[in-house]
Amino acid sequence: MSRRPINRLLLVLANPENPQDKRGSLLKELAQNYRDHSIQAGVEVDFLDLYREGYNPVHYPHRRDTQTIEYQIRLQKADKVAFFHPVWWGSVPGILKGFLDKVLSVDFTGQSYPSTPKILAGKSASVFALGVDPQWKITYFYNNHLEVFWSRLVFDRVGLSGSLTYFGNYEQVSKSQINRWFRQVQRLAKKQNTRNNLFDLV
Repeated sequence: MSRRPINRLLLVLANPENPQDKRGSLLKELAQNYRDHSIQAGVEVDFLDLYREGYNPVHYPHRRDTQTIEYQIRLQKADKVAFFHPVWWGSVPGILKGFLDKVLSVDFTGQSYPSTPKILAGKSASVFALGVDPQWKITYFYNNHLEVFWSRLVFDRVGLSGSLTYFGNYEQVSKSQINRWFRQVQRLAKKQNTRNNLFDLV
C-alpha cells in the first residue's frame, strides 16, 4: 500500500546518557544514523531529544504546559514521527510514556482523548526499540508485547500507520551484528518515502 511522500520527519529520542552502560550511546547513534540518511533522502528532520530538553513526563488531565504545546505543534507539522527508545520493564521509558500521555492525550483543539480519536490520521510512524531480551523471547515468551503496545494501543487509536523494528540482546551481540543494525536503519531511512505499510518485527 503506497502512502504520501515524507517531507518532514519528527524524530523523538528517549535515551538517557549513562556513562556506566558501555553501550549506552548505541541507541542515540542509531537515531543519528537514521536522521542523517533521512536528510540525504531529502527529508527535513526535526530532532527531539526528550532527556536533553528536560521534558517533564508527569501528566495532569486537562492541563497543558508550554513544552507539550510546542511538541504538539512540531508533531502537527510533520508527515512522519520516528521513536527511538530502550525497552524498560517490557515497555517504554517513563519520559516517553509521559510524552504519549501528554502530547497525544489532548488534540490540537484542546479536546481530551478519546473524544477526538484519530488525531494523527494520514501520518506515519516508525519505532526503533533496543532491548536486552532476544527476539525469540519477545515473540514467543512475551507475545509480541511491544507490537501490541505500539500498533494497537498507540497507532490505531490516533490514526497512525506504523512499523516497529526491535534490536534485541544488545548487551551480548557482536560488533558485526551492531553494524548490521546500522545498515538496516540506513536502509529504512532511505526507503521511508516508498516503504509499504507493514508492521515488521526484526
